[in-house]
Amino acid sequence: MATASPARVGTASPEPSPARPSPAPTLTGSATLTAADAGTTVLLHVGQRVSVTLAPQGPFSWDVPITTAPAVLARVSAGGGYPSRQPAVAAFQATRPGPATINATSDAACLHAKPACAIAQEEWQVTVVVTAA
Repeated sequence: MATASPARVGTASPEPSPARPSPAPTLTGSATLTAADAGTTVLLHVGQRVSVTLAPQGPFSWDVPITTAPAVLARVSAGGGYPSRQPAVAAFQATRPGPATINATSDAACLHAKPACAIAQEEWQVTVVVTAA
């Protein structure tokens, strides 16, 4: 006669929960943004300003930052950027309530050569939400 041994009963260890990315920071009021601020949300009141300064990195310079909603966030000054090795700078003023995005793309001379180099470009973006003063 055969005897069955008891089945092993164990305690399953829980699987580690996946790391959750921390939410992008939110800045309130006028600010000066750099490459490190990518993904940030900026909350402004009508009349406040936000400035952007993006320094060249490696072979790349940045294109001058632009806004997706010039009626909400008007660009009031801009300079530098590709094709120079000067920082790409721009200042924007909140003109009416609403959402806007500020974008810039990295650029390099080899991307305009024939044949073009195969390096990946980077996108820099922040979200701006303008509210009434």
